[in-house]
Amino acid sequence: AVYGGFAASAYHSHKGSGASLLCMTTQATFDDRSGTAQNGALLYGVEYETSGYLRGAGFTSLHNQEVPCTVCEDLDAVSTATIYGDLKCPADFDLLYSGYLFAAHYTSSNYKTNYVCVGRLSQAYNNQR
Repeated sequence: AVYGGFAASAYHSHKGSGASLLCMTTQATFDDRSGTAQNGALLYGVEYETSGYLRGAGFTSLHNQEVPCTVCEDLDAVSTATIYGDLKCPADFDLLYSGYLFAAHYTSSNYKTNYVCVGRLSQAYNNQR
C-alpha cells in the first residue's frame, strides 16, 4: 500500500463541491492558509448507507459506519481493466478486486455521484489505528 485512510466527498445534501470519492490520508499536512476563507469545496467523511439487498449480503453491521480506503500500486502490472456487470475476468486477466457498485440513491434530490466498487469483505474505518 502507498497509504491508507478514509473516504471523503461532498456532504450529501450540498449541491456544490466535487463529486469524486477521495482517499484521504490520516497523516495530512497543510499549506499556509492563514487569512483565507475556509468554506469553499467542503469535504466530509463518507459513511456506508446500506439497505435492502446489501443488508442480506453481510453489510448490516456497516450501516452508518465510516468507509476506509487504501491507495495501492502494483509494480508488476502493465494495465488494468474494470469490467462492470461480470463476476469473472476475460482470458489472460487476473482478478484483482470484486464487489458491489455503490452510488447515491436514484431518488436522491442531490446531484449524481460517481460509482465506486465496494468489496464484499468491507469493513468500517477505525481511526484508532
